[in-house]
Amino acid sequence: MKKTFSCDDENRKKLAEAYLFGGMSKNRRQAFEEHYKTCDLCYEALLEAQKLLAEMRDAARKAGWNKRELEQLSRLYSKQSFFRDINWRLTLFIAGVLFVAVFVPLLWWTHKTPVTMASFVHLQRESAIDPTLSEEPEILNRALELHVQGRDREVIDILEDGMQAMPRGDARRYAAGLQGLSWLFLKEPVKAIPLLNRASAAKSGWLYERTVWYLANAYLLLENKKMAILYLNKVILMHGAHEKHAASILERLEALAE
Repeated sequence: MKKTFSCDDENRKKLAEAYLFGGMSKNRRQAFEEHYKTCDLCYEALLEAQKLLAEMRDAARKAGWNKRELEQLSRLYSKQSFFRDINWRLTLFIAGVLFVAVFVPLLWWTHKTPVTMASFVHLQRESAIDPTLSEEPEILNRALELHVQGRDREVIDILEDGMQAMPRGDARRYAAGLQGLSWLFLKEPVKAIPLLNRASAAKSGWLYERTVWYLANAYLLLENKKMAILYLNKVILMHGAHEKHAASILERLEALAE
């Protein structure tokens, strides 16, 4: 029988676990016992595996196991026995206890997404140009087509180049609003806000209502609670298409801790 082990960083942990959890034959276990007495790294791996066993016992105690069950556990997991008489049913039960009592809460807290104002953002792509525009410059139609396709960078570029060629008034304000909305879809509220403020100069009607709604979302992305609440309240007072969404977001916002 070959009583030597060729250990390395990859198999050292597996050897220790196989030794402790009954994954070795009697002869192979004896050979490993001779090996770890002269190998500091394997001995450290064995100590780490024993630490896991101790944690399993502690989890069982916290789960309400009675004295008899804990004594049985101690016999099974003592340094003398090293799992020679394995009770796999008990072992699996302890593993389940450890998973539920320790790892599930740890995973939940590790991956729990904190509630942020940005998570309340509600944006939808426009599908039509402001119906109050008496004339629709072709560049707006093209920009809207790109916007619906989700090509926000191209929307910004085409409107940036063609803004000055548009007639003053609602056409330019609509173009600014569409640019601002494109920046919001790109998660760039700082760049969106000046454009949206320019669009909000309409002061009334369909364009103004949408622009105020976009500004509320911009400040949500910026985590600016005060300004977000201000614009959400404006949306609600207009009793328009976004009133219910604004009221729902406002309720959740006010529930957030200061």
